[in-house]
Amino acid sequence: MRISDRLVEGANASSANTIDLPTAEAPQCTPPTPDALANVQYTSGTTGTPKGCALPHRYSTTLAHGLVNGFPNVDDRDMILTAQLFHYIDPQWNVARGLAAGARLVMLDRFHPATFWAKVREHRGIWFYCLRPMPKSLLDQEPSPRDRQHRVRSISASAIPPNLHAALEQRWGVPWFEAFGMTETGSDHQDDLARPRRRG
Repeated sequence: MRISDRLVEGANASSANTIDLPTAEAPQCTPPTPDALANVQYTSGTTGTPKGCALPHRYSTTLAHGLVNGFPNVDDRDMILTAQLFHYIDPQWNVARGLAAGARLVMLDRFHPATFWAKVREHRGIWFYCLRPMPKSLLDQEPSPRDRQHRVRSISASAIPPNLHAALEQRWGVPWFEAFGMTETGSDHQDDLARPRRRG
């Protein structure tokens, strides 16, 4: 292809300088191995100064299939939702979960307590994960007649406030399950419907 061929119609191409563009060749790429580096993910700093974790491809694929084959059993009919900023590890786990399950993932711009449940209803979400400040922020919103009008099957959260656990489930009519994980190791523990559980 020649640059002169791209001149707008009516221009005098005969007087223009032309340049022959080289033919591009497809890069030769070696497929990554499961243990090849995929991501350097920084920890949140909960237990100290944030550290860069060298995560291989195996980390994401193992984590994703564990999240899909186990609780909350997401599949290609489902819509999941995340409200955390994308530099944080949890939304990345949700992307992996969605890809492995064939589910659709809604990425909100951030967490807005006043409109969060409206977004859940709008997008027909069936599951989401939230961090410790989020449950209290949601409970602080004015109750609505639509609080139980949603498709959510379950909610996972880290450090659910023990004194609010029952109130969270009563208000929205859906079970909230405790979850724990680390950037270095993935999803280490999740309560689920198969295990006896105790609120708080």
